[in-house]
Amino acid sequence: MITEAVAMGVGHHTAEDDRLAGRTICIHDRDLVNFASCSYLALEFDPRIVMGVVDAATRYGTGKRGVMYEMGTFSGPSSSPTRCAATSSGVM
Repeated sequence: MITEAVAMGVGHHTAEDDRLAGRTICIHDRDLVNFASCSYLALEFDPRIVMGVVDAATRYGTGKRGVMYEMGTFSGPSSSPTRCAATSSGVM
């Protein structure tokens, strides 16, 4: 099925945009709606979320912390009930 789509010219295209910043992408000089983004709420470029990601990555890094938390070797926000409650309620 994928091979057929590629042969028909409807698959395996690369966006020509320098930066993805909305619901459209440019392919072969045409602006098209990007149905492959899974961005139903269009939040990936919301400044509040972007800054939250920057803050979290700066504080805690970008590696996996789940195993460290489970083994008791990570003392990040999950180990603090008050911090955990504040985070889950949307208060940062």
